[in-house]
Amino acid sequence: MTVHRCPGLPSRQLLTYLAALGLARVVSEQADPDVRFGWTGETFVLRTTVPDLVEFLVRDYRPSPVISPWNGGSGFGDKDKTPKVYLEKVGGCTDERMARFAATIAAAQAVLDRPELAGAEKGRVVQELRNWLPDEALPWLDASVILTNDKVVFPPLLGTGGNDGRLDFSTNFHQRLVDVIPELGAAVPLSTRWAGDLLAGASTTRLQAAAIGQFDAAGTGGPGSSAFGAADSRVNPWAYILMVEGLLWFASAAARRLGEIVAQAAMPFTVDSSPDGPIPGAPHEKGRGELWAPVVEAVTARHFAQLMREARASWQGKVALDAASMYGAIHTFGVDRGIGRFHRYSFLQRNGLAFVAVLLDTVEVRNRPDVALAVAPIRRAEVFSRAKGRSAERQSRAFNAAAMRYLREPTPDLLLDLLAAQTRLELAATRTAANRAELRSPGHPLGCGDLLSVVAPVLRRFAEARVAAGIASARTLGTGSDSVSMRTLLLGSEPGSRVERDPVVVGLGGRPLVEVLADLVVWRSQHPVADDRTVRGVLPFLGDRLRTPWTDVHDWASQLLDDDLVETYFMAFLAVDWRHIPGSRTPDRGPIRAVDPDLAVLQAFASGDVVAPGVPVEATDGRVGLTATWPLRLRAGQLDPVCRDAANVLGRNKVRLFRPSGPVLRPVTYVRSRVRHADRAQGSRLLAALCAPASLGPLRALSAIDLSSNTTPETSSSLDQGAFA
Repeated sequence: MTVHRCPGLPSRQLLTYLAALGLARVVSEQADPDVRFGWTGETFVLRTTVPDLVEFLVRDYRPSPVISPWNGGSGFGDKDKTPKVYLEKVGGCTDERMARFAATIAAAQAVLDRPELAGAEKGRVVQELRNWLPDEALPWLDASVILTNDKVVFPPLLGTGGNDGRLDFSTNFHQRLVDVIPELGAAVPLSTRWAGDLLAGASTTRLQAAAIGQFDAAGTGGPGSSAFGAADSRVNPWAYILMVEGLLWFASAAARRLGEIVAQAAMPFTVDSSPDGPIPGAPHEKGRGELWAPVVEAVTARHFAQLMREARASWQGKVALDAASMYGAIHTFGVDRGIGRFHRYSFLQRNGLAFVAVLLDTVEVRNRPDVALAVAPIRRAEVFSRAKGRSAERQSRAFNAAAMRYLREPTPDLLLDLLAAQTRLELAATRTAANRAELRSPGHPLGCGDLLSVVAPVLRRFAEARVAAGIASARTLGTGSDSVSMRTLLLGSEPGSRVERDPVVVGLGGRPLVEVLADLVVWRSQHPVADDRTVRGVLPFLGDRLRTPWTDVHDWASQLLDDDLVETYFMAFLAVDWRHIPGSRTPDRGPIRAVDPDLAVLQAFASGDVVAPGVPVEATDGRVGLTATWPLRLRAGQLDPVCRDAANVLGRNKVRLFRPSGPVLRPVTYVRSRVRHADRAQGSRLLAALCAPASLGPLRALSAIDLSSNTTPETSSSLDQGAFA
């Protein structure tokens, strides 16, 4: 057995990829059924008993019958002058090497000469040809045209039935055979040099000036293809011939896709076009579809034929029909284990009216369990993407792009981008009552349990993520004993819910998040519900499933964090179901960079740690919450009066403060050193910060600060030395 290494047949170029498969195919069918082949890196390797591949091609190779009688310009029409010359030359060869070709051409001509087919539709002609052509001619027919129950379908790999515009691939194949087959008049030395150059990746012989079509973007020629403006299309004739032979591996069949109702063309590893990916296209760029070309390392011809017949690519129990599903299938072993990687080619109209195969990505086949987290968002998006309106359409495409990025490379950051895109899509889809009424129930959101373990690195790295997660996990009391999630407060109830709720505050995604959350606290203060915990005032939120460290909240209130990033993470965590998490979790607290004493006092009320006189501290009731008028006044910019009132109330009640000597209950006196002007923006920011989990941590920190020293942390308002006595 001889090992042939062919560096001239790499897998990253569609032309040479198909030519390599074509070489393996003709060797296995005509010389060595046990040949093994595949790519080691980018070098194509054959292990075969054939000692000299170049001599085999020039002397022994028997071309597969490739004809397209259903196309104009294929040589069978009365107006096909030049194509007919080459068709007759190939069909008129009496050598045994071309016998199959001659028999196929004669059989096709006999079918076309039948009177009842004069003027018949293409589907009828193709059906009759399929019934009467020799078996050797069927692979090309099945790779070019598919007959379904009610129409003719053209797999994108061969354009529109074996042609791309005026370029008929079968006629081009006949011309290239005349260039290299000695029995058709080709010069043996020139044919030998072309074959040797192709396998070795050399360029010692001038290429043929001939059309190559969509298979080689670099060799198509045309305007802009040369330093001098334009160049002719150039091709090695053997590369084109073997490419056509390789195309026959992709013979299709009309099959009912698993889980689909409508019959579709089941061309192996072919899916719908998508503009999203590492090399993004325009949203409305015209494309025929995508080929995900499987790259193997070492397989037999029988194994590869079975692999192509099954063409297994399944994602979540369904056949992959788009690029995102293909990424999911590849990263969950939804494809054959013998495939090492895939090259993703898209057939795009980028050369005038002609199409070009563009390499978009190369994807290694390996298990990435985290891609399963995309299942719930994708299923929900399928429902919301049906909503009417340009905004919903725009957000649906943004979601599809985010899903593509995550399924391609499942990282925590991209998962959060996907969830944020999900929330924005749901906001756009449910903005009108008509859309909300037409949408069906979208299913359950992604659970927070699996999510938190994946995004833990993001929570450790970004205070913005911790603040957003804490706010998104909050719940507030509703009517009766029910609690309402932050998601329901801002997005309303799910479509199809038994109890319909409108958003209590509008503008999420269209207004700054600080403004939206400030309005939410105002709404909560003006819509009190029965709360057994309080004797007076309002506790705005309860049951935070993820307790944000207070240092992060004060950093946000002091404008030390990125508001845009907080909003992005908030959108992501709003898409999560926070109900099923075992107890509250508190990320590690970062260093104290800023303490806002105004917020510290207000948080004491929001946390439920202010106890009315005469009530035991350990009691579950008797708490003093925020006075109902404070949020309204803060929203109006009355920062100083509200904070003075809060300090006075705080001084008349008991607060738990802890000193190094042990816990003590003591009143707190709050004194401001100067009066600030009304600050509406800062009042809104304090209200927004009250949506985050609150605690007495900042008051404890302030009680330990020696305000006369120069080492105190920065505070957002100045205090005198008796501020917390």
